[in-house]
Amino acid sequence: RRLSMREKLLDQKLAADREEIRTGFIAEIERSKRIENELKEQIIHATDKEKEIRKKLASFDRLLDELGGKDPGEIIERMDRLSRRNAELQQQLDLKPSDDLEFEIKRYRQENGELLQERENSHAEIEKLKIQIRQSRVSVIDREGLSKENMLLSKQNELLSGKINDLRSEVDDLLSKQESNTAFPALKQLDMSEEHNRSAVVENIGCLKEFAAELRQRIALDPATGKELFYREEDIRLFLAGLSMSKLHILQGISGTGKTSLAKAFARAVGGGSTTVSVQAGWRDKDDLLGHYNSFEKKFYERPCLKGIYEAQTPSYADRPYIILLDEMNLSRPEQYFAEFLSILELDREDQVLTMMTSPHNAAPKLFINGQYLTVPPNIWFIGTANHDETTFEFADKTYDRAHVMELPRHEERFEIDRHQPTISYSYSSLESAFNKAENVYFGEVTELIDEINHSDFVETLASRMGIGWGNRLERQAHRFVSTMLSSGASKGEALDHLIATKVLRTGKATGRYDTDREDVDKLSADLNALWKSLSINEDATQSAKLLTNELKRKMGH
Repeated sequence: RRLSMREKLLDQKLAADREEIRTGFIAEIERSKRIENELKEQIIHATDKEKEIRKKLASFDRLLDELGGKDPGEIIERMDRLSRRNAELQQQLDLKPSDDLEFEIKRYRQENGELLQERENSHAEIEKLKIQIRQSRVSVIDREGLSKENMLLSKQNELLSGKINDLRSEVDDLLSKQESNTAFPALKQLDMSEEHNRSAVVENIGCLKEFAAELRQRIALDPATGKELFYREEDIRLFLAGLSMSKLHILQGISGTGKTSLAKAFARAVGGGSTTVSVQAGWRDKDDLLGHYNSFEKKFYERPCLKGIYEAQTPSYADRPYIILLDEMNLSRPEQYFAEFLSILELDREDQVLTMMTSPHNAAPKLFINGQYLTVPPNIWFIGTANHDETTFEFADKTYDRAHVMELPRHEERFEIDRHQPTISYSYSSLESAFNKAENVYFGEVTELIDEINHSDFVETLASRMGIGWGNRLERQAHRFVSTMLSSGASKGEALDHLIATKVLRTGKATGRYDTDREDVDKLSADLNALWKSLSINEDATQSAKLLTNELKRKMGH
């Protein structure tokens, strides 16, 4: 019996050891997979870096070929001379209009041609004289005369050659200056456009509830194309409240739900401006989004996003809403190519400035600050559309936390369209004033609401079991979002449900995690229901409840 008991104990220990070893192997496999993924990302990054270095080496090789084996010190010395000469010409050129500059270039080119022809004629005459000297027997006096004449012609030829070289350098400098004046051709064109330098006639926005109803009608019909777009009242309210809360929107949903159309239709409906940016896979930094400066060509390759940011602050659009649409925003990682904007949009408005040049540019567009900085104007909203499939990336918490997230429904809700609405451009400043007014009106009510949420079991469970805090940023967003929703005609429950579902319970934050269990989700669901009752909200928390129900099903399946 003792042996039998001992055998059972050994079997139990063996089973426990096997389970421990199995668990260890599983953990080791997961760690190996993470290391493998990290190494793959490093390989991709190294490959991109290698390509970049190879491009730079190729550019360096071409530069060496262009130098033609000349001594770099001589080239640098020549560049110094040219720089000094360029500075002198710069002062002269600043006093002359562009027409005078072109006239001077033409004149110098004409003189250059005449001097070259004269030089060729001189060479021909010298050769002719040399032949005459060899073929003719002349006296010593005649030879001395011919020698002096030859010397004079040689000196004249040297003087002409020096004059030609000086003129060539002058022409090259003038051409270089002319090229630098067009470093930002598209932005310069906006500076010269009469349409963009003429202030638009705008109307003010009054009641947000009436504006939301009117906006729904205006979005529904495009007078130019006759295209019809139907969105629910709650979608329009959510969109308006998102504009109040954040300068970055993420519109999610399956293809065909009108994500791109909503952003463009809003800009059209309010008489504002819009620019579409097609995000490409492989974008890594802001140069892919805004463009870059080519120091050899002395030209900035302007991307549509840069043109949109500049156009939004021209006199024509300065007091109108402006939308920059980032189409398929997550084809690349926004946390890389959009990183600077994610940081800038958190700053005070006066500090929302982009550095476009490393040093001041003499011929920068007129809206540049000190010739190298460009303000991100307050009337701009960045709206990104997102699909979720194998070709796209998931958004990081950094992006989700700063953005207003909307998911459009699959089926449209049709209604009768008013087809006789006049074309109107609404003022951005009046829209911002309407948002501020709504926040002031509902400030006390929303403050009490947030205070009750902060002291609820729901927030306690989020913090203790899931490590999620209800931070200051979320409170600021809640003030703007909830007050605009209430002012637009939404209920308190509708506003809170969307805010909690997209900011707290979204997949990857409170749901869709592997470090929580069914008991945590059950507790969170019960606390949410208790919070709804304590806030005297009659309608259900539809979006939040759906997320928690799906999470419970997933936990039960596991």
